[in-house]
Amino acid sequence: MEVVIFYDKEAEWYKQCMSEPETDCRLYFRPWEKVYENEWLEEGGPSLAAVVVNGAAGMNCCHEIRKRSRGLPVLWVSDQEGFLAESRRIPVQEFWTQPVSCRLLKRIIQCMLAEYRKSRPSG
Repeated sequence: MEVVIFYDKEAEWYKQCMSEPETDCRLYFRPWEKVYENEWLEEGGPSLAAVVVNGAAGMNCCHEIRKRSRGLPVLWVSDQEGFLAESRRIPVQEFWTQPVSCRLLKRIIQCMLAEYRKSRPSG
């Protein structure tokens, strides 16, 4: 399973702590502006998108993901709780407000991937 993590400058530190192999998935880190490129959706795309981007930029990133992939589970971590209502309109599956530790982010991702696996037909 693959997870793409879009981040902004304030969340760049996640790249280092998330690279530890504690999750059973491949993590791909992309600056949030890369959401407008098609590369991250190639070859079937990821199983989950995590957006660790503050404010309106995070909202725009989530909207773009949703526009490109309606069924992809999306996690949004923002610095402003005021975006909770917008996260429901987009919709994203999980919305969290900073601070979110690496340990907690990994746990959220693991739980979301477990839900994703349960929802997929086994072959």
